[in-house]
Order: sequence, then C-alpha cells, then structure tokens
Amino acid sequence: MKKISRIFSILCLGLSTVSLAACGKSNSENNYTKGLEFTLSADGNSYSVSIGTATDTEIIIPSVYNKKPVTAIGNGAFDNCSLLESIVIPNSVKKIGGYAFENCSSLKNVKIPSSVTSIGKSIFFGCSSLTSLALPFIGDGNENNYSYNSNNYLGYLFGAASSSENSKYVPSSLKEVTILDDCTTIGYRAFYECILLESIVIPNSVTTIGSDAFKYCHFLESITIGKGVESIGRDAFENCTSLESIVIPSSVTTIGDRAFSGCSSLKSVVIGNGLRNIGNSAFARCSSLTTVYYKGTTQQWNDIYIGSSNGYLINANIIYNYKG
Repeated sequence: MKKISRIFSILCLGLSTVSLAACGKSNSENNYTKGLEFTLSADGNSYSVSIGTATDTEIIIPSVYNKKPVTAIGNGAFDNCSLLESIVIPNSVKKIGGYAFENCSSLKNVKIPSSVTSIGKSIFFGCSSLTSLALPFIGDGNENNYSYNSNNYLGYLFGAASSSENSKYVPSSLKEVTILDDCTTIGYRAFYECILLESIVIPNSVTTIGSDAFKYCHFLESITIGKGVESIGRDAFENCTSLESIVIPSSVTTIGDRAFSGCSSLKSVVIGNGLRNIGNSAFARCSSLTTVYYKGTTQQWNDIYIGSSNGYLINANIIYNYKG
C-alpha cells in the first residue's frame, strides 16, 4: 500500500511540474512596463502601443501582448511624457506614428530597431535632452525617394519642414547618431547644417553618401565610413571645420566635387586603393592637410583622376602602401 502511495505522489509531482511549465509566459510577454495601453489592429493580428496609465521614467515595450505581436507605436503614443528618460523598442515594431514622443523633454537615448520600416513626422519634436540616436535610416523610411523634396533628412524627425531647417529643429543636445545596418543610402542633405552634431557612424550596408549630406556640420569631429560605401557625393562634407582626420575605405571609387572643401582642420586622410576619381576642389581650402596615407602603390596613385583646385591634397606628404 505504501508503495502504491509513493508512486501516486511521484506522478502528482510530475503532473504539477508539467502544469507549471505549460502556464509560464515568455520574457518578451512578461517583462514590460505595466499600465501601457494596447490597441488591437483592424485585422485582429497585432497590437499598437501607447502610454496608457504608465508613469515609469523607463518604458519597456513588449514584443508580444496577449499572444499577438506588438508592431506599431501609435500617433502621439507617448507625447508630453516629460519625465520619460528611456524607452526600449522591440524588434517586432515596424511602424512609429507621427509625434510619437513629442515633448518628451527628459528623453536622452533612443534606439529604433532595424525592424522599423516607417516613421511618422516630428516623432521627436520637443525632445530637448536627446543626446544620442540609433536609426535604421534617416527620415521617413522611403528609400525610393531621395529627391530634393523627400523627407530623408534628420530634421524630419524633429519637426523641420525641409532640410534647410535642420539647424533650427534638431536639438543642440544631440551629439551622436549611429545608422544601423540595412540602410543603403545617406540621402541629399540628410544632415545638412546639423551644426552641433559631433559623431556619426555609417554602416557597411551604405553604398552612397549623397550630395550635401553633412555640409556645414561645423562640430563634426568623428566620422566612421562603412566599408561598403562606393561614392561620396559633391559637397558631402563641405565646411566640416572640426574634422581632423578621415578614413576613406577601399570600396570608395569616387569622391565628388568639393566633397571635403573647407575642412580647415583636416590634417590627415587615409585613402583606400579602390579610388579612381577625385572631383574638382574636393580638398580645396583644406589648409591644415599635411599627410595622405594611401593604401596603394605610387603607380596606382598616379592613375587616379584628380580634378582641379586640389593643391593641398597633391602637395601633402603621401605615404604609399599604407597598411594601417
């Protein structure tokens, strides 16, 4: 009888263990800020999220709610959350609505994951404490439109009506921008007149840096150009007067007219051996340029087409076969 009782106890213990495992939820569904409001999509397949009654200074959005993915942050979802300091956005999110974080004046650092394909206008309007951003692209996410009238400029996220208003709307607190992998183009005037920006990281996925992309970024000190970039557009870094050095990877074949013109603090340039064309005045007014580290041979350097008004580049001390 005791043996039967023992066997029954073991079976019950096993049953209890199975039951608990079946009822457990994943961390993605459990670990999120309480009080957030979730709205079911019209097709019933996903949720969008907004602030609801949450009052935390650090918000964590779940990737799954009620067994369905959280794919959107709604229009004005966290607007006027003036005490919000940080927010964790999961990789399930694909869309962020307009004015989503408007007037979140204490928000400091934000990473928008590569899963996001669409961003509404002015999502960071009034975010006056923002110091760093990580973005999957610049602007609204329409990589098929890099025309003069496109929304692919940084100020679009802050309320600017055009790239000419970048300096007016991008907060002075913002010092660092990291562009995530999968972005392929830094478009026309993307960071034009983002005067106080100090650091930019361009990933290997980017192949083109457009015209005027960083023109008049006077305080830009650090630029990391990814190893997939093939062309640097005209005026791309013109008058980046705080830039002291630059590494141009071997993937780059063309540097456009006036690309680094007016970079008056530029002292050294590392140039990869894939370069074929340097445009007119590409390094004009680079009066501090003294050294060029070239990763090719003397013959390869002589084969590069160098346009007019590049005296500072031509007269610099050129170190060939550089291995650094």
